[in-house]
Amino acid sequence: SQPHTVVADAEMDAAIATARSELNHKFPEVKLDNVPLSSAIDLLRDKTGANIVVNWPMLKPLNITRDSTCSLQLKDTTLQNALEAIFKQLDGGNLVAIVVDRNVLTVTSQMDIPSYLVTKTYHVKDLLDEPNGGGNLSGVVQNFLQMQPASGGNVQIFGDNLLVTAPLTSQDQVAKLLESLRSSTPSTQPTA
Repeated sequence: SQPHTVVADAEMDAAIATARSELNHKFPEVKLDNVPLSSAIDLLRDKTGANIVVNWPMLKPLNITRDSTCSLQLKDTTLQNALEAIFKQLDGGNLVAIVVDRNVLTVTSQMDIPSYLVTKTYHVKDLLDEPNGGGNLSGVVQNFLQMQPASGGNVQIFGDNLLVTAPLTSQDQVAKLLESLRSSTPSTQPTA
């Protein structure tokens, strides 16, 4: 079993925000000419200061190694776009995922995503009490998770709570979805 660290939601949110900010780091230009993948990652890490970890053992079955070569020339791009463009050109690159795990960007295979799942509980009594709200809430959130990049997960209703097992970045998106549902749901006023 892997060691787990328990941190407060506020700490996780701050770490995820930092990593997302690093993914959005803008480059005026990224130019790589037939360089080893490990050197390309080192260059991006050095230019952004981002905590980028490559899970090489999980990429090996995809035939992606430290020595795989890549070339790239992009202008006015982000770290996320550069990473995605690098891996898309490699055989097996379409099965690569970039996972935000607290303030670390981990490049791994899609098969490894389950090891980054976290279960969070959301109090949703207000949404369950709405007409037609509760019956479909878990389905809406489950479908939403399936549309998230490098995601997946499980959604269940337990009492007045929604239990969501998904990567941390998807958890952030679920929280935003629930807030959006709350703001778009008309409050019911008792009539006299």
